[in-house]
This record gives sequence, structure tokens and C-alpha cells, in this order.
Amino acid sequence: MHLLYPLLITVSAFLVESIMQLFIYFAINPYGSPYISNAGSSYIQALFYSAIVLFFLSWPFIGLSCFKKLKDSRIYVAQMIVFFLYLFINHADRELIRFMGNHYSLTMMTTYTVTGADSSTFIVDTIGHDQRGAYSAFILILFPIAWLTLGLTFRRRILNKIAAIKIEWSPRKQKIACALMAGISILFPLLSCLDFVKTDRTYGTHYLGLSRPQLKVSPLPIALLSDIRSFLKAGSRDYSQIDAQIDRVQTLWKQGSSDPNWVFTSHDRPLLKTYKGECVKREKQPNIVLILVESLHSTFLQDFNPKAETQIMPWLHSVVTGENAVMNANGLHSTVYDRYFTNGQPTIDALLAIHTGLPPHSYHNVSGQFLHNRSTPSMITALRAHNYYTGYIDSISGSFDSKEIWMNRWYDHYVDLFTWEDRISLTRLSDQIIEHRKDDRPFMLTLEMVSNHVPFNLPETEPALPEDMPLADRSRKVITYDDREFAAFFDRLDKAGALSDTIFLITGDHGYDFGEYQNPEHSETGYNALRANIIWLPMVIISPYDWIPRGRQSVIASHADIAPTLMEMAGICDDNSYAGHSLLSAAQNTALNCISGNFAYIDDRYQSIFIEDEAPQLYSTSDMAQEKDVHRDHSDIIEAMRKDASDWRNVLDYTYEGDRF
Repeated sequence: MHLLYPLLITVSAFLVESIMQLFIYFAINPYGSPYISNAGSSYIQALFYSAIVLFFLSWPFIGLSCFKKLKDSRIYVAQMIVFFLYLFINHADRELIRFMGNHYSLTMMTTYTVTGADSSTFIVDTIGHDQRGAYSAFILILFPIAWLTLGLTFRRRILNKIAAIKIEWSPRKQKIACALMAGISILFPLLSCLDFVKTDRTYGTHYLGLSRPQLKVSPLPIALLSDIRSFLKAGSRDYSQIDAQIDRVQTLWKQGSSDPNWVFTSHDRPLLKTYKGECVKREKQPNIVLILVESLHSTFLQDFNPKAETQIMPWLHSVVTGENAVMNANGLHSTVYDRYFTNGQPTIDALLAIHTGLPPHSYHNVSGQFLHNRSTPSMITALRAHNYYTGYIDSISGSFDSKEIWMNRWYDHYVDLFTWEDRISLTRLSDQIIEHRKDDRPFMLTLEMVSNHVPFNLPETEPALPEDMPLADRSRKVITYDDREFAAFFDRLDKAGALSDTIFLITGDHGYDFGEYQNPEHSETGYNALRANIIWLPMVIISPYDWIPRGRQSVIASHADIAPTLMEMAGICDDNSYAGHSLLSAAQNTALNCISGNFAYIDDRYQSIFIEDEAPQLYSTSDMAQEKDVHRDHSDIIEAMRKDASDWRNVLDYTYEGDRF
């Protein structure tokens, strides 16, 4: 009976990896931000995943050790080498996540193959300027090297020590033990593949489901399962008609704009445009503040959805109706977009759509899979090139989904407050506004709020909500809390005299599915849906400038329109690859939302939803709450919208995959 040999190697390899991961999870990335938020619980999850993979790798050696004819030393050496390679490769992958925010993936490999780009220069430069220490990425490799060296140097002594341990088992018991060990070692990875063990899906977290946060703590073999699954779902992409589709998309974009001076330059970069007219420059560039309220959607708000149960945002209501005393005293007015949509969910997809002016890829996670793209556009990069100071205030979890890497790449200053209390975040934002108004340099500040995040708890400074209160009611209570904090935020700015030259944009990142449509077949409760409760958002602009429209606007709008809108506000006409339009000059605009191969497409007349293997859905844009599906009466409209949306998706996917911005 020699089961102790593979078990000893497995346990010792697990201990080595546990030590190595201490130096990863409690470290910073090359840009100075934490590798991952709440490192303690993430470290525990990472150890759980490591145990799964190591058990799986040990299975062949456990099986071999049950054959007496095989020499123990050969099995021992082979397992040591295999486990060393795993430790080495997994550490290299962890360091790649620190540098680029994602595991090595098929998408990354495909992009570099298509573009012919050289990733080595970028990686070497990043390693050399690592804020954890120049070239510190190589130090931890010494751990598995030392482990392998010691294990092979003293293998005879180790084998003899273990052989001296007498286990008086009958041949039958030995066979049962071998079978049990082999079964256990293969059971764990099977559970992982089948997504069998998970926590309550209502809260969006599961340990073996390969969700986005779990991917950052999983070893490379498990991450590759998700990557392969994504590729299989995406299937073989057909770009044989891409030139014709690019022509159609460019035509559709021109139809959506009232400014004829934007001209597309080529098919090589399908969305790249240059401005041929005279750019309208602002006499004084305005300060701009963008505030994103977590999970704020229009179906809850009476000012957007008259059938909403109660008025849960009285302060915002006074802004929308023009009755807000602070606004009136400072000569401010509001612009309200009734038909505004998110382009992607969860938060990271919405954030990237806002900053890049682009809906997400149809299947792949842009935040991780395309972080290596170097030409991805950003409104922040353009603003900085025109003398703007830019700052991002993140309330929590900047390290999930590579957010902190994107934001550190773009903004002058990124800070993760790591607080669930929006009062703290809004106070920090007001302090930043007051401070930066002292400079002549204009500023662009972004705040990502978090209190209205599942499980929708009020901050500790507020009375606790009953534990049995339904999630939807909890969310309404937190939104009311945020509304009160908005009132206090603008009062502080009013008293500081800081409202005369700043434009405020207030919207949500995405909505949340509380089961209003009772359609669980294609939508888990949470974010992965395309109905109004997920994609229909409020957008309110508060401004002192007469050149910004007043009152309610009926134009279709989405997150992809924010970047070009801010460019026009700042008087910037640089070349760009935004798919959206400036809301100051949009005409027949559209909105596209993509998630996991499913998509929604909205134009001036209809909202269409296309779910794989299901009948399409069609709603009038006058039916913003999507109460009456009329697709059976308008098959021609459905097919026309499917064609337009499919062309957009294919061109966007083609552009992402080839880094053609």
C-alpha cells in the first residue's frame, strides 16, 4: 500500500501554493491598487480551488501507486515534476492577472494572432515598473524550485521514511482505499464542471460556478474551462460579409447623427471617425461630474414609470420638475432622458460602455478578455489630452473584473474607498469638487456609488431593515437613502458656491431583476436579463449652461452616448471610435445591449429582445415598462431590427477581436 506517496506530494504542493498565494492576494498590482478586494475571503476561495485542481492532478498517481509492479521512485519523480509545472504555470498566470487583470485566454491569444502585436514589450515594461518592486514577479518562482529540488534531492530518504510506516490492511481494504481516493480526486473537478455546489443565486455568488469574481481566484485550469465554454458558445464567427456589414453600420451611425461633419476613414478601423468641420470650442471648458447609482432603474421611479408604486426619490423628483430650490437659486436647469438604456450588465460592462462609447462584445467579457487591446478608446484619455484633470472615486470592489486596472490606465487619480456607505462617497466627491474648483484647470470626476447593491442593506448609520423584507422593498429603501444624500450633497456644494460652472450627470449602471416578469427560463434573478427592469435607466443632467437642452427628451439614449456627449460638452472633436452619439446632436438614435449571446435593440419606435432558442419579443417604445409583447403582429419589424442589431454586433465583435479601434 503506497497511497502515502502521492498524498504527501499533494499536501506539500498545496502548502507551497498556499504560501505563494499569500504573497499574491495580499499584494498590490503594478499600478499600486490591491490585487483583489477583501483579500481574506478571496484567499480562502483560492485555496478551495487549488485543492480541487491538485486532487484532480493526483488522481493518476494515486491509481498508479496501487500497482505493486511499478517502482515507487518513478511515480514519485513523475508526480513531483507534474506538480512543479502546475505550480510554475499557475504562478505565472497569477502574475499575469496582476499585470493585465485576466488569465491567459484563448481570446487574448486570438487577438495577438490577428493583430500581430507583440505582448512581450508591454509585459516586460510592466514587470520592470511593478510598484510591488521591480521584477518582483520572478521571486516567488523560487518556492516551487526549492520544493522540487528538496523533494528530488532527498527522495530516497523520504521514500524510506514512508515505507517504514506500516499499514496493516487486507488486500480487499487496500483496493477499496484506492477506489475511494481515485473517486474523491475525480469527484471535485466534476462538481466544478457541473456547477453543482453553489450558494444562494439571489446574491450572485457561487464557489464552483465560474462567475466573474470567482474567475479571478480560480487556478488557470478552471479558468480555461470558462474560457473554452465561452468560445464554444460563441461558435465560429462568420466575418465573410464584414465589409458589407461595416458599410451598413457606418450608414446607420450617420442616420443617428445630425452633425454631417463626422466622416468614417476606412474599413480597417470600422468605427474610426474624423471631424471635417470647424469644431465649436467652449469659451471656458465646463467641469463635469458623472455619478453612477448602483442598480438604479426607471421602473422603480414615478418620474419615469407612472405605474411605480411610490415616490421613492423626492429630491430627484424636484430636479426633474424644476422645483428644486437649490437648483433655482443657482440658475441650474435639468435635462431628463425618458428613454435611456444601459448597454451591458453587470457594473463593469456598463462602466466600459460609458468610458469607451461602445456596447460590449456579444459573448466575451471585455474587461478581462480584451484588457490587452491597446487602442480601445476612452473619453478620459481624450479629456486629459485637452487639459482636464480626471479622478475616479470607487466605493467598493475595484479589483474585481479588472476595474482598477482600466481606471488606473485612464484617470489621473483612482481611489477605492471600500465603503458601503454612499454618504462617505458623496462627501469625498463634494470635497474633490470644492478643492479642484480652486484651480484654473477643468476637471472630470466620476463617482461609482454602491449602497444599493444586492443584498440591499442600509449603512450601519441608518436603522436596520427587517431581515425578512423582500429584496425589491429593501432596494427602494436604499434608493430613498441615496436620494436624501443627494440633497445633502448639493446643499454642501451650494454653501461652498461650487455649482456655477459644473455639469452633473446622474444615472444608474444597470437595473436589477427582482422577478417582475416571472421569466426564469432565460434569466436568473439578478443581472442576466434584458427586460426593462434591467436595461431601462434614468438619466438626468443638471447644468448651468443654456447650450444644453432643457426638460424632457424623447431621443433614444444609452451609456454608449455619454463619451461623445462629454466630448461635445468640452468642445473636443478628436478622431474617435465611439459607437454612440452626442445627445446634444443625436437624431434617430438606437441602443444595443449584449450579454452572453443574447441582445436587445431599441430604436425610436420599438424595443426588441432576442434570446437564443426562444421567440423574439417586441414592445413599443411608448410601452417602456414592456407590458405588451407585439412581435406576432410585426414579423417584418422584428426581422429588420434583428438585421440591424446583428450587423452592429458583428462589426463590434470584429473590432474588439482585432483591436481595430
